[in-house]
Amino acid sequence: MSVTSIPNGKSKEETIARGYDDVASIYERTTDLFTGGQNLVCRLSQVEEFKPGERVLYVGVGPGEDALAAAQRQARVTCLDLSPGMVERVRQRFVSAGQSGEFVCANIMDYTPDEPCDVVVANFCLNVFSRPVMEQVLARLASLVRAEGKLLIADFAPAQGNILQRAQHHLYYVTTLVPHWLTGLCALHPIY
Repeated sequence: MSVTSIPNGKSKEETIARGYDDVASIYERTTDLFTGGQNLVCRLSQVEEFKPGERVLYVGVGPGEDALAAAQRQARVTCLDLSPGMVERVRQRFVSAGQSGEFVCANIMDYTPDEPCDVVVANFCLNVFSRPVMEQVLARLASLVRAEGKLLIADFAPAQGNILQRAQHHLYYVTTLVPHWLTGLCALHPIY
């Protein structure tokens, strides 16, 4: 089990990383509270996509419940996050479960794996970026996937349903986005 840190010296990134470090200990509980547990259900549903031995890169891994589930299915998991606190939290989760993995604290734009990944997973992390940056990050993620590999993304989606359901969805998104934006954890933007 290894932990790698790739310094980048970019103050905006350091500020975001510190912000996520500050919330690392409560991140899971607040996400479960805000989503009624549906965020985790969504992320864990992807694990069925993995085959034993596949190289799976989790970008913006956060607390990593889904990454651990992939490792338990014998995937070769790399957990990447900009926040040292999040990387340490997921590393401890793997250690407690007796699983191995690679843990990297870096900006995805600075990270280059030894070989292309079978699967790249970006769960609820693209929404933290402004549209131009999100598009660059998305292109970078796609470039890390081997030919015939998979890019899996779970994130906010445009509202659907009747007017009440759409209003409820919009209210949920705004009440999630604004506090994160005010604390510097994400850009202020509509749902992509």
